[in-house]
Amino acid sequence: MNIETKEFNVDIKQLDDNSFEWEGYVAAYGNIDSYGDVISPGAGALNVGKKLYAFWEHRQLSGALEVIKEDEFGLFVKGEMMPDDILQEDLKGLGARLRWLSNKGIQLKMSIGYVAQKVSYDIPENLKGANRIINQFKLMEGSIVLFPANENAVVTSSKSADIETPTMTEQIALMLKNSASEIESKRNIKSLADMLNQAASKIQ
Repeated sequence: MNIETKEFNVDIKQLDDNSFEWEGYVAAYGNIDSYGDVISPGAGALNVGKKLYAFWEHRQLSGALEVIKEDEFGLFVKGEMMPDDILQEDLKGLGARLRWLSNKGIQLKMSIGYVAQKVSYDIPENLKGANRIINQFKLMEGSIVLFPANENAVVTSSKSADIETPTMTEQIALMLKNSASEIESKRNIKSLADMLNQAASKIQ
């Protein structure tokens, strides 16, 4: 199973100091995103009604996500972050930080982890430049992230989400994929550190 990710701009709003909730579109239909993908209308229909995990940066469980509807614009969801008293230690205060950024006018982002189930490479003339068309996808999770890939999905206001648990295989596949870039980053840092240590020893 190939689990992919795709990001969207979101405008996150807030109910009170003890909650952090958002709603909006996490799959915008009909445009070519930065991956070269086009999500066709109706591609997310089978996800409507699902309740899923919400993560921070696809790695750390932070709340719940509910798929509310699909319309001509895309797939509309509602999300709710866990309160600080049950968030893991290094995420405590995350809601407050995101709220502060949102209040400063910073455009926050949301990303989906998904499986492309039906894909076409027959690109029509009006979508020239696209790599593929996604005609059906399975939504696995939604994450608050820092950088978007698709600029045509916006969360519009605050509302809320009992969580559908993906299969163990799906969870493991998602964790492995989301850990890969982090591992590679650590390797690069170690490599740089080794080079600096070698240079320092020569100077000495």
